Amino acid sequence: MKKMRILFSFLLIFSITTLSTFPFTKDIPTAQAASNIYLNETNLTLEVDHYKTLRVGGTSANASWTTNNSNIATVSSSGKIFAKAPGTVTITANVGGQKVRCKVNVIFMKENIILTKKQSTTLTVLGTKDAVSFTSENPEIAKVSETGKVTAIAIGTTNIIASVNGKDISSKVSVVGLNYDSVVLELGGWSGFIKTLKVEGIKGNIKWSSANNTIATIGSDGKVRAKGPGTTKITATIDGKKLTSTVKVIKASTKEFNLRIGSTKKLSILGTDSKVTWDSNKKSVAVVSADGIVSPVSQGTASIYGFVDGRKVTIKVNVVK
Repeated sequence: MKKMRILFSFLLIFSITTLSTFPFTKDIPTAQAASNIYLNETNLTLEVDHYKTLRVGGTSANASWTTNNSNIATVSSSGKIFAKAPGTVTITANVGGQKVRCKVNVIFMKENIILTKKQSTTLTVLGTKDAVSFTSENPEIAKVSETGKVTAIAIGTTNIIASVNGKDISSKVSVVGLNYDSVVLELGGWSGFIKTLKVEGIKGNIKWSSANNTIATIGSDGKVRAKGPGTTKITATIDGKKLTSTVKVIKASTKEFNLRIGSTKKLSILGTDSKVTWDSNKKSVAVVSADGIVSPVSQGTASIYGFVDGRKVTIKVNVVK
């Protein structure tokens, strides 16, 4: 009997010691939350207006989320980060007094640029001091240097890719221009007094204007009409970008004339300072000198040609007695 009392006393002391050593079952999750939590990301790079959701591992308890700069990035109650402006911010998750953090770099690069041929601009990735590498998806349209200098090569569209911290961001480059950099129109000719200009490489509302409507006008459809001899500029404005074409209007001093045998007539092309090359289609009727002087040979009709600025100006001469 005495042995039984001793055994009972031993079991009672062991039970009390065991219960005082270990926490109650309901305290176990809290203890785990306070010592074993972690984030799925600890260093993150986001582009402005993009988002990423952080998750806490190692616990089933809810976390409270905070940001140390809501101007750069915000975080929701579910851990969703929304990037707002370039810079660096720290996102903190708090579970039962235990805190884990994620460094977030928010970066930004201009999304759309418009260039004319041979024009250059430099792209910069804001929000980071880390190394950035640049590549062009189509260097035949626009090439990019190691420092982000973009140079337009040909009309078209391509993307410039900037890579930083394993994150790629892109900028759309539209190389635009007019279908004609320069136009020569002939006033009073049977053809060639109207030309249509078109903007290539971009679509949108175009505003047309002429620097001198007494020389050439431009319609909303892009049609250029010759009005008087001289040179002017036609401008197309689209998305703030101005595209220009030089328009030269030339005019023969006369389109048709009668010339008596024994007399001469000096011809000229108005509206240009370029050299004119003269010729006659019927030298048996009339000839023309290098400086545009027409001399009759016999009765009849001939055409005198003046070649200038890539155009052929025709003048009709009737040789009479």
